[in-house]
Amino acid sequence: MGGITGTQAAELRPDKIRAIVYVAAMLPRDGQSLNYLNKDSEGSLVAPNLVISEDFKFMSIKPDALREVFYADCSDEDVARCADLVVKEPLVIADTPVKVSEKWDGVPRVYVRCRQDMVIPTHMQDCMLAESPCMKEYVLDASHSPFLSVPDKVVEILEDVNGL
Repeated sequence: MGGITGTQAAELRPDKIRAIVYVAAMLPRDGQSLNYLNKDSEGSLVAPNLVISEDFKFMSIKPDALREVFYADCSDEDVARCADLVVKEPLVIADTPVKVSEKWDGVPRVYVRCRQDMVIPTHMQDCMLAESPCMKEYVLDASHSPFLSVPDKVVEILEDVNGL
């Protein structure tokens, strides 16, 4: 959910952020929450594999679905390491809308599309980018975790963004 928190951070401290690089991330606008952006999530593997705690305070993904959802093109070693690090997330995050203004709008934004992303399918990426265009877009033939599956390509993108 880095796109949500990164967006809010850019609103709060735009003077400290050179550019936001959304890598396989949600790209919210003012008043939009994770749940709002997921309204058209057909094709996403998150909803069918989502587990809500009995007290309705936390959410997680079924452990046996982690690879398919987040790490489809990652090594077995990376998947095992990540599975040990995955924790329940507070459900309130999904319902909390971001609050942004022209401060966020003034921060340069870059989006890294991932063609095999099963969290944010391409049609969702298309919709978000149509509503909130970025100064530059990149495309990777990767799943939701390109920083694990194609780290060299992610580094190349970050180096390119650093030169903008």
